[in-house]
Amino acid sequence: MGQICHCHYPLMPRLTIVGFILSMTVQLHGQANYPHIPPQDSLATICEIPLQTLTRKIAAGPAQQDLYLDDDKLFTGWACQVFPDSEHRYRYVQVVKGEITRQIGYYTNGQLDHDFHLSDGKSIGYERMWMADGHPYIRYYYSAPGVMHGLQRRWHTNGKIAWEAHYDHGRELSSRQYDRAGRLLAPRGH
Repeated sequence: MGQICHCHYPLMPRLTIVGFILSMTVQLHGQANYPHIPPQDSLATICEIPLQTLTRKIAAGPAQQDLYLDDDKLFTGWACQVFPDSEHRYRYVQVVKGEITRQIGYYTNGQLDHDFHLSDGKSIGYERMWMADGHPYIRYYYSAPGVMHGLQRRWHTNGKIAWEAHYDHGRELSSRQYDRAGRLLAPRGH
């Protein structure tokens, strides 16, 4: 039988303290709403190689291309790319056996730009993008590679919803567009 712990402090306050410390750590990185996305300084630390130094080869399978290190070894790890003349400055990609499986980007100001997962060169799971001021730009969900499912949304630069649609495993059920003031423009249903 397991031993019973006779701790001096009740469990709930300890969990609250741990939760507070974790939330403060996330807030320090400016990503309070997205704690599962690695902060830029962490990505910069684990980035192993500039993306442009990897060799791209056309792949035989459904993936568009594979990434190789030294022309003979499929790359696995994090690679990065910097675009010095763009506000979409930093791109970090996670590569597994030559295939890009995740891409995370940051603006010049340090704000999160985008985060999405890929399979066979197509989005899977949540695909999210933000504007430089932190407002959301798109939030799509893919139930399988390239197959939209559920509620999909895109916003105007003023933060108002621009478009939303409902999908059922790739089939659009309904779609609505809104003007910059948030007024419905073109309701459609199928």
